[in-house]
Amino acid sequence: MMRRLIAVFSFSLLLGTALAQEQPHGPTLSLAQFQAQLGELTTKVDGLSTHAENAEALRKSLPPNWTVTGGRAPVEVSAKFLDDALTDFQKQTPEAKQLTLRELHTRLAAMQSGLDGFTASEAANAAMRKRLDDILAASEFSSVHPPSVFEVWMEKLRAWLQEEWDKLFRALNINPPEFTWLGRIFVWLVIAAGASVLGIWLYRVYRRKPPAYTREIIPFAPSAKSWRLWLAEARAKAEQSEWRDAIHLSYWAGVSYLEASGEWAPDRARTPREYLRALEAQNPKKLPFTALTRRFESVWYGSRRAHADDFDLALTELEKLGCQ
Repeated sequence: MMRRLIAVFSFSLLLGTALAQEQPHGPTLSLAQFQAQLGELTTKVDGLSTHAENAEALRKSLPPNWTVTGGRAPVEVSAKFLDDALTDFQKQTPEAKQLTLRELHTRLAAMQSGLDGFTASEAANAAMRKRLDDILAASEFSSVHPPSVFEVWMEKLRAWLQEEWDKLFRALNINPPEFTWLGRIFVWLVIAAGASVLGIWLYRVYRRKPPAYTREIIPFAPSAKSWRLWLAEARAKAEQSEWRDAIHLSYWAGVSYLEASGEWAPDRARTPREYLRALEAQNPKKLPFTALTRRFESVWYGSRRAHADDFDLALTELEKLGCQ
């Protein structure tokens, strides 16, 4: 049941993301057009020194990015640095505004200068192309990369959903409402539903009662039978590939050995955890006996499938105890 819920949640989240996320795309320009665009921006930025009130209009006129073609591959140039600078410009003091304008002028001029070689002669084209590549390799362009296969697929899915959405409302002679905000609502609903399902599942896991611990009744104290006999029986079971019984018997071989060594007084009613507590923490046999006990419990009480490797490790822990 939980696997189906998780699968439904994952698919819904993917679909909701396709509805809600909107990758901004600006105009596609050639090198010459981008160079002209930079020139216009430089002029408008310089004009803000006398008409600072135009900053917000200039900021709103900016696209999210420009896709510049003409190189070895199209490159997306983000306008975020200019958007952020114009946002800060409107809050600054007159002195700080002049400093911001000078920095923007220098940056735009550097970008424009880097483009000059791409519109020059073919002989200088390779060198100038490298210069532009160096400029576009700056930190502000570090996140620029061509769309991945997943992004292309998501864009196609969004376009298809938008078209179907518009068709539905046009058929009803109703102007289609904005599509993206519905997608965002859908995403949050899916996230809320998924979180609720996960919370309910965790609550049930937390409230689930652990399986009842069955006390194993042995009709005699483990040390009443020599640990060598316990171990011989364990090896016999191992030869028959009955690994679960082999580990069970090897555990009691360890208990018999420790009990016969005087680590505790014989008591056939003890549980594995009580045997563990009977050993002092500083006792060097505590660690191997703990490992042996956990392996025995996971196989015998936890119903974990046992293998030959488990039995070999149990024998190793017995050797550490001194059962040799």
